[in-house]
Amino acid sequence: MSRPSVAVVALSLLVVSPVRSQEFLGALGDGIARIQADGTRVSYLTRAMSSFAVGVDETAGKLYWANSLGGNRIERSNLDGSGSETLFDIDGLSAYLEVDPAGKLYWIDNGVLRRSNLDGSAREDLRMGVGLGLSLDLVRGKVYWTEGGDVRRGNLDGTADEDVVLGQGAFALAVDPTGPGKIYWAQAPGVLARANLDGSMIEMLGPGPPTPSQIALDPAEGKLYFANGLANDVRRVNLDGSSPEVLLDGLGVGVNGLAVAPGVGKVYVPSFSNPGQIRVVNLDGTMPGVVVLGTGLAALAVDPLNGLVYVADNSGRRVSRVNLDGSNAEVLIEEPDFVRDVEVDPVGGKVYWIETAQLKRANLDGSSVEVLVDPTDASPFDALELDLTAGKLYWLDDSAGFLRRADLDGSNVEDVVPVGFGQAGLALDPVGGHVYWGETDKIRRAGLDGTNAMDLIAISGTAFSLMLDLPAGRISWFEFPAMRVQAANLDGSGAEELFSTISYGQPVFALESLPPVVVPLPPWATGVVALLLVLSGWVVLGRRGAA
Repeated sequence: MSRPSVAVVALSLLVVSPVRSQEFLGALGDGIARIQADGTRVSYLTRAMSSFAVGVDETAGKLYWANSLGGNRIERSNLDGSGSETLFDIDGLSAYLEVDPAGKLYWIDNGVLRRSNLDGSAREDLRMGVGLGLSLDLVRGKVYWTEGGDVRRGNLDGTADEDVVLGQGAFALAVDPTGPGKIYWAQAPGVLARANLDGSMIEMLGPGPPTPSQIALDPAEGKLYFANGLANDVRRVNLDGSSPEVLLDGLGVGVNGLAVAPGVGKVYVPSFSNPGQIRVVNLDGTMPGVVVLGTGLAALAVDPLNGLVYVADNSGRRVSRVNLDGSNAEVLIEEPDFVRDVEVDPVGGKVYWIETAQLKRANLDGSSVEVLVDPTDASPFDALELDLTAGKLYWLDDSAGFLRRADLDGSNVEDVVPVGFGQAGLALDPVGGHVYWGETDKIRRAGLDGTNAMDLIAISGTAFSLMLDLPAGRISWFEFPAMRVQAANLDGSGAEELFSTISYGQPVFALESLPPVVVPLPPWATGVVALLLVLSGWVVLGRRGAA
């Protein structure tokens, strides 16, 4: 007897189940977070940072920093920026941080020298009243710090403290533990100095950082590095103070810290204010990238094909991207003016963005930048959307008071429809033939050619980050200053609050919906599906022959 002719081949294909799960990426004041439909923040992809202090554990391949943005805390990641995590909160701003790869982390906050295990556990206070300097001598088991401009030291647990150098006005420290050892420091007015580890044989080496900054050593190469907070650059000299040179300049405001990792040939430079990131510098002065995104996240665009999210960073004035799991953050384009929105065409291999009053695009890796629209009146643009089916890009022209569009190469610019005050969000439905945008206290809709313009939804304030879920027939947006995410049907009916963001304590600067999740079926479920198919085939098809 033959069995039913069931499409057995299909069994190997039915191993995944597409599950629609409303989930967003939100650009918050302190990073990019995954947000569930109920407003629960699942996890951070990236944490924006503002920092003086950074430390490197070359043995474990970890980077530590003190983040003062949105509170004070110690964070760490892998050296390439992946695997970022918050270890613990601290009491105040920390400008100095050192790592002992044997298992301890040292830092100063609120004038207290503290330490913990590398995972943040077993925190303890070692010394009160410390100042602007911290360094470790792991060969001899000593920690050095400044106190009232004097250099002091103790055992790594803080015991047996003693004076080392008195009356020099020291505010930054670095210890060379090799050989007989030396201690280096910066002192006013902008002088580098050094002495033996017991404080004897003080030497003035020459000009140093004019403002409180961190210094770091590469003893093997005979170099001393320091962050020049006044000129906002990184400089280095030989250990005797000779051959001064600028390693990297043009870093923006607030360069006051650095850490050197000679084993990997890198210098890590955090910035306290804009551009709000940790830059990675090769020892030859070239800069391969960054490991933490900036602080002024203005817009997001998801590339589901390549698993990337593109970021318009307004304060840092750049376009960046990062994997959807938060790894491999990189700056693609740095601009002289504000970056206000970003969109991506993964199939065409292009990323588009607004730089104040220009529309630009580049390849997905940031190369081949083109200016697409450059108006003579330099009026600022706001939101940007792509209609890849029709080969059009749409944007809101704030000063001109028009929704405009052009071909993807910037040609054939035309006015679509007049827009009112407070326009801030834009979304396209190429299939239904509609464009949606926000104005003060309302969301409007029109045909893609501007016809049949109408008020669609009454809101309270301004609608940012309009998003369409076409399969579900829904539109959602972030409403400011109500600090909530709202949704409605595409015809404007059924408006409801999805969740409030008041508990976040910060606005959601941008919101982007994530594509539906594909969930693999467990082995037992695959077997159940196979059994159902077999049974279904037997019942429906019946027996197709006799033995």
